[in-house]
Amino acid sequence: MTPAGIELVPWPLPIPAFPHTPFDHVLVAASHAAAAAEAVAGGVDALYIDTFGDYAIDAMRALGDVPVIGAGEATLHAAALVARRFSIVTVWPHSMRYIYDGRVAASGLAARCVSIRHLGEPVEVMARLQGEDTDVTARIAQACRDAIEHDGAEAIALGCTCMAPVHAAVAAAVDAPVLCCSRTGHAMAIAALFGDWSSSALAYPRVPRQRVEHLLALTSGADSARGGDDGACPVCPVSPGG
Repeated sequence: MTPAGIELVPWPLPIPAFPHTPFDHVLVAASHAAAAAEAVAGGVDALYIDTFGDYAIDAMRALGDVPVIGAGEATLHAAALVARRFSIVTVWPHSMRYIYDGRVAASGLAARCVSIRHLGEPVEVMARLQGEDTDVTARIAQACRDAIEHDGAEAIALGCTCMAPVHAAVAAAVDAPVLCCSRTGHAMAIAALFGDWSSSALAYPRVPRQRVEHLLALTSGADSARGGDDGACPVCPVSPGG
């Protein structure tokens, strides 16, 4: 739920790419950086990346003073606030482990993350999340319980914003805090607005405008380079906060 007076504006991505591999990740990051540059130029007060991968988050923070919140980073830090040790449970396959390893390392919380558990292939799971499929929900809940029993986790971070529709059911079936990354990231972005946060120019030196314009020029011609279905995200969009 978004508080009164705050407008959430979805910003279109110029390149419909999906990070199946680190190679694909380059396109995803460029697309997110370009969209963020246009949003900042359009006068937004904050940027929220509604994906656990936090694509191009450092590049976005170099665009100006507006705070930039990523669902993954926000949820990892939130998990560390509610527990000493936590696990990530995700519906994405192990082949995409590089995204989670990268976000955990960047957060500085590797010592607090005791495991990353992958549920399976996304094609098998994703289409059923929006319908709150009870079998998928049960499998996610069992993976959470396994992380607690076998890995020593004291809290669970759900590793995909697409898991928001089943968050409440999973949380009810697990005897530990279960954090929905979409809701958590969304809440942190609102906190950034109310707290009047800004991105540090010391940590993220501002990028010259001509470089931003160069990226926008490259991505504006992306129509001819689109890869059809292979470049589409297999996840149905989920609104922040569920």
